[in-house]
Amino acid sequence: MKFRLIYLITILILAGCSSIGSLSGKSYKYKSKRRILELKFENDSLCTLENTFKCKDLKPELQKILIKCKYNRINDTIFIQNIEFDDGNVNYDIAINVPTQENSKCKFLNEKNRRKGEFQIGPSYQTQYEKHGLVPNIDLDTLYIVKNHILLLKQNERRSIGFIFK
Repeated sequence: MKFRLIYLITILILAGCSSIGSLSGKSYKYKSKRRILELKFENDSLCTLENTFKCKDLKPELQKILIKCKYNRINDTIFIQNIEFDDGNVNYDIAINVPTQENSKCKFLNEKNRRKGEFQIGPSYQTQYEKHGLVPNIDLDTLYIVKNHILLLKQNERRSIGFIFK
């Protein structure tokens, strides 16, 4: 009897700690300086990654960037695929190239804030563009659910980026 009670309490604690229930109809956001990156789960198989720059003087086609995706969830892992993904072409960059913008509000998109220093000793630090302006390019990716947050990590041989959606 005592063993069953301990076992039942353990199961209830573990079930209570499981992260997120159904994703359908929910949205998760990553916010940075003058930008919102939102992951919206429309139903049990479709989602949208929407990047919105909060800059009025930005070109309209760059203010909002949408990527439609299919997804499949297995426990706390979400496998996500861009609807326009081409299996034959796997040379996608990890981020969408946002053209340089001379902008009064989103200064992280201008040329000066994209350049790294000419000569550095020690570690290489992110530019303002890398901190606030990178838009992840979804092709075939894996998201992880950790403590009610969704993690998106992408890397290639040159760099890596990550986002925590809350």
